[in-house]
Amino acid sequence: MGSHGRRPPKSATRRDAEWQVQIRTAADRLPALVEYLRTRLGDDVPEIIASQIVRRRPDHLSWVDEQTRS
Repeated sequence: MGSHGRRPPKSATRRDAEWQVQIRTAADRLPALVEYLRTRLGDDVPEIIASQIVRRRPDHLSWVDEQTRS
């Protein structure tokens, strides 16, 4: 989903395109994912929000764990 965000940089206001992306990973892989995104996003201050899932089907949890291992 595309949107436009306004954030004040160092000296002036600018308009940039923004994208909202959802990525699922295992809890123990989150720090590596956040670091990967922070080093590769072209934003001065990328917004990264992590939500913990407290209930979901066990077979889906197992699938996510399996898919996030390389």
